[in-house]
Amino acid sequence: MNELEHKLKGDYAETRQWFQDAKNHADGTVRIEYFPDWCCYVGIFAVTAMYWTCQFLQASRDLRYHSPFVEVDAGYDRNLQEHLTNVRQALVGSGDFGIRRGSLLLN
Repeated sequence: MNELEHKLKGDYAETRQWFQDAKNHADGTVRIEYFPDWCCYVGIFAVTAMYWTCQFLQASRDLRYHSPFVEVDAGYDRNLQEHLTNVRQALVGSGDFGIRRGSLLLN
């Protein structure tokens, strides 16, 4: 019960560490010896969140650059572009939140 209360209070240090560990492993800074096991157990949230975020960013990039709806409904296309930009900015973030902290990816 204490763990649940702790998580509800918003301390995301453990979660942040999972993302940092995945980043460190990917760039070779600190390798996780049993990475296949780690990413299927401890790191599954970080790894799957990064995967689906990348999938979204790729799909939204394609929509932004190709604008497939501009000829069918220009108003819809403008609205879609605005929403995609807002979501992208929310994901990238600033300060302590989002994919970037300051100008660096994580730390």
